[in-house]
Amino acid sequence: MEKNKTLTTRKIVFAALMAALVAVGSALRVKIPVDIGGNSAFHLGNIFCALSGILLGPWLGGLAAGLGSALHDIVFDPSYISECWLTFLMKGAYGLIAGLIIRIGGKEWGYVKAILSSAAGAVTYAALYLFKSYF
Repeated sequence: MEKNKTLTTRKIVFAALMAALVAVGSALRVKIPVDIGGNSAFHLGNIFCALSGILLGPWLGGLAAGLGSALHDIVFDPSYISECWLTFLMKGAYGLIAGLIIRIGGKEWGYVKAILSSAAGAVTYAALYLFKSYF
């Protein structure tokens, strides 16, 4: 039996919804005071990046995560507009890896598999961010 891999209007709408949630979630920051370096921040955009990969699959989830994060850089914080293409690639990889890990072994997944795929996406993003910062 052949799988149906067509791009439907429903999938496009869900990808756009997740991209919007990533953009708005990145704008919702929780500032964390740190004694050593001053301030740090936690934002909900990373959660939505992983969720888009888990719910939409690797390709659409990665696209939604990348577009939403790049949109945040362009609209909400124009000081990062020159790096929006790097944000698109790095956050897209976040959603892509989370989507690939969740799809390993079939469509059945549970909480443990979702946590592992989110962690793998986060580690991938952290490695890419450190690579970007180094070079």
